[in-house]
Amino acid sequence: MSGTLPSFLGDLSNLQVLELAWNSLSGTLPSFLGDLSNLQVLELRGNLSLSGTLPSEYGSLSNLQELNLYYNLSLSGTLPSEYGSLSNLQELNLYRNLSLSGTLPSEYGSLSNLQELNLYRNSLSGTLPSEYGSLSNLQELNLYRNSLSGTLPSEYGSLSNLQELNLYRNSLSGTLPSELISLSNLQEIRLDRNDLSGTMGIEFHGGAKDNNFVVTWETGKGNHRFYGNGGNDHLGGGSGSDILYGGSGDDDLHGGSENVTAHRNRDSLLKMPSKQR
Repeated sequence: MSGTLPSFLGDLSNLQVLELAWNSLSGTLPSFLGDLSNLQVLELRGNLSLSGTLPSEYGSLSNLQELNLYYNLSLSGTLPSEYGSLSNLQELNLYRNLSLSGTLPSEYGSLSNLQELNLYRNSLSGTLPSEYGSLSNLQELNLYRNSLSGTLPSEYGSLSNLQELNLYRNSLSGTLPSELISLSNLQEIRLDRNDLSGTMGIEFHGGAKDNNFVVTWETGKGNHRFYGNGGNDHLGGGSGSDILYGGSGDDDLHGGSENVTAHRNRDSLLKMPSKQR
């Protein structure tokens, strides 16, 4: 399917799902889709010739649960703060729109039902909003490969349902907040390729699923402990004295640049990589 989105779509007042992914649509995202008051899913990903900005009018879609506008490489502009009014939103996927710029709207911290926030591989800048620590249902927070700066907010330690925290390849600085220890459901954390530092140690406990804990040399000289449990775990130490505990699966334990103690079962493999990344 090619061409622009037809205007009659704005008249379909009972429409609940609009899915036109991976076509060859062109033109701009029409503001009239913001009139679809019953819409629950808006799926327009992978239309590489869609251009222009993200319409602020989509913030009026009060019943929207999924907003998937990722991998539309010609979209530009900033993230509309109005999307913070989407009270029923569960998935916000706006990643791999390489020309999306500006800062992360603090208003998104009001999305109380949000489970997935994926804004990676854009051109976002500014700091991480502390307000995102109020997203009590959030399971995935993926903001990697942007130009974000500042510190990692301690408020993120309140994200009790968080399973994935991927912030690598930004320009974050400061120390890892000790509050992250409270993330009991965390299965994956990647903070590498930042300017994080400090001397404190943190401890991550993996659940029964596969875990991917990577805190590399840039994280500083903390004494980190990584516990795999039941899954096939990838545990990466930092630049301090790290203790890596493999679980009952096939574990891949990567020590850091100083003292490493590895406790593994017979299926685990301990690797001591070079500092190169």
